[in-house]
Amino acid sequence: MASWFSTTTTSLIPLPVTQHLCSKSRHPPFSAPPEAPHHEIDPSGNPLIKVHTCPQNAPDMDASSSEIVKLTPVRVSGNILMENSASFHHATKALDLTNHQVVDQHEDMVEGLELWLKVFHGTLKNEHRHLSVLTLQSFWDAAGLSQKYVFDLKKLSVWFALWLGEQDPQTIDTGEMEKVRELCTAFDHAKGFEIFTLLLAERHGAQHPGIHPAFKMFPPVPTMSYRQSTRCILTIGDVEPGDYEKWGFSNRFLAVYGEVMEHYSDFERLMKTSFDLGILPSYKNFKVLTQSSSTFLRFCRAVDNKASLHNLPTVTRPQMEAAWTFLAFNLFDKMRVPGHFSERAAAELKDVMRMRFLPDQKIERYWRERQEKAGWDAQLIQKMPDGCAEPPEQQTMAEPDEDDEMGEEAKDKNMRVLNLGMNDIEVDDEDDDDDDDDMTREEAIRRLLSLEKSRPEWVPQQHPK
Repeated sequence: MASWFSTTTTSLIPLPVTQHLCSKSRHPPFSAPPEAPHHEIDPSGNPLIKVHTCPQNAPDMDASSSEIVKLTPVRVSGNILMENSASFHHATKALDLTNHQVVDQHEDMVEGLELWLKVFHGTLKNEHRHLSVLTLQSFWDAAGLSQKYVFDLKKLSVWFALWLGEQDPQTIDTGEMEKVRELCTAFDHAKGFEIFTLLLAERHGAQHPGIHPAFKMFPPVPTMSYRQSTRCILTIGDVEPGDYEKWGFSNRFLAVYGEVMEHYSDFERLMKTSFDLGILPSYKNFKVLTQSSSTFLRFCRAVDNKASLHNLPTVTRPQMEAAWTFLAFNLFDKMRVPGHFSERAAAELKDVMRMRFLPDQKIERYWRERQEKAGWDAQLIQKMPDGCAEPPEQQTMAEPDEDDEMGEEAKDKNMRVLNLGMNDIEVDDEDDDDDDDDMTREEAIRRLLSLEKSRPEWVPQQHPK
C-alpha cells in the first residue's frame, strides 16, 4: 500500500471537549484552541463536527503556542454522514440528531475532510469556480481519510478526474507529478496514470516525439454520453457527475482546439497509434491542409513516396491517419496565437480531421489497392468510423420511462423548444441543403446539441502547492 495512505489513528468523541493534545506530542494539555469560521456544508444540519488540526511540526513548537491546534467547526447532516461511513455511523448512532450535538475529530486535514463532506452532501458542482478551489493536497488528504473513516473512493474518483482536467501539467513539479500518478492509481484513473507516467518519463530524460502535446498535456474528463445529454434536453432528469458514462475533452482542451471530434476515444486512438516521423511530408502551414477536400488523399500519396524513397515499411491505414492527425495538430499549434481562441480556426481543424474519410469512394479504393499491392490483412485497411469504440447503447436517444413523471404536456413543450432551435439552425446556417426540413427528431436533437456546445470559459491558473 502506498505510503500516502497512512494516517494517524483517531477517535470520535460525541461530547464537547475543552482541552486537546496532538498525538505523540511531548507538550502538556493547553487551553482550548482558537476556532476558525464555521464551514456550513449543511446549514440546517446536525451535528456540528469540530476538527482539531495539529501542524506536522507541532512536537517542536513551544507549548504556549496557540498555533499547535486549529479548531474548525463544520456543520453537516448526521444522516448523510452515517450513510457514507461505517466509522461515522458507529460514532454518531448514539447521538440525538434532533438536538445540537458536537462530534470532535482530532488530527484530520480540514481540506480533505471538507472535500468528502461536499461530495456526500451534493454541494460540489462540476463548475470551474468549484473545481478551481480544490488542491492536490485536498485530494491527497482525502485519499488517506478514505481508509480512516471507510469512505468509498469511487465516490470521489469522478471529482479527481474533473479536477485533474483543469490542471496544466507544465506547472506541476516532478515531486507533485509522482503524487498525481499515485492518486490516479487510488482513484482508478487509468488514462491519467498513463499520461503522467509518460510525462514523468520525459522529465527523467525519455523522449516521445511521436506523441503530440495535445494528448499528453490535456488529461480527459468524465462527461455525459449522447443518451445522457438528450435526457437533460428532454428534462427527463439531471445527470450527476458520478453517473457520467464516457470520457471527453477537458475545458482546457476545448479552449485551445475546440471540439475537434465528437468522441475522445477516436482522438485517443489516433494520438496513441505509433508511426515513423520520417514519413511526414513538409507542409508550409496549416492552411495547406484546408485547401481541398482531397488533401488527405494527396497526403497519403506523398507519404507513400517518402516511405519508398527512404526504404521505410509501407504505411498502414491506422498509421496514415495517426500521421495526418499529428501533422494537423502540429501545424495548428504553429498557427494559433497562445491564449487566444479562434472559432474559425477550431472549425477548420475539425474539418481537417474529417478529411481522413474524404472523398469516400476514392479513399476506400486507394486502401483496397494498397492492400492488394502489400498483401495485407483486411484489418490493416479497415475503416474506423467516428464513435466506433463507443458502446452502442450510449449513442441512442434517451426516452422517458413509462413511470416517468414527465407528462405529455412537458414533452410537447420540449418539442416546441426543439422546433424553435431548428428554426435558428435554418436561419443561421445559410449553406445547409434544402432537405433540412426532413430531419428526424433524433437528427434535430443531435444538431441542436452540437450548436449548444460552446467554448467554455476557462481561466489559466498556477498549480496549487
